[in-house]
Amino acid sequence: MGTVAHTTLTAYRSELELDGDTLRVVAVGKSGYMALGTHEREIDLSQVSAISFDSANMMKNGSLVLVDQRGKTHVHFRRKSNAEMRELYDAICTRVPVEAIGVSTKGVGLIHEDADTFLERVDAWAEQKKAEREARRSKPDE
Repeated sequence: MGTVAHTTLTAYRSELELDGDTLRVVAVGKSGYMALGTHEREIDLSQVSAISFDSANMMKNGSLVLVDQRGKTHVHFRRKSNAEMRELYDAICTRVPVEAIGVSTKGVGLIHEDADTFLERVDAWAEQKKAEREARRSKPDE
């Protein structure tokens, strides 16, 4: 994959697409959206200031973390994806500034590009669930 210009992979709750010098992360499902904080994020690899990779094992998911001026994008993956995610990491490392490799990604906040919209949706979901509970309670037993 290091010499491939375009590739798409499925991670845990997200899909990743490497297209030249851009990494696109797309949330899969509601849990993916909540984890990513948006439906889709594009990362200009020339703007990455830190990158890290941690393999998955039987006890924990693996992670690919990229930091740019907006904050941190954290992608999780399962053990069965170790090899292909490592290849993606290696390909990304050829496209990010060399000084970003090996820099710690800890302590950097996650990106929430549309935090207000995200919080509104969470509030709306909570209100809907509350209304559903109340409707069930008020429904007479048949």
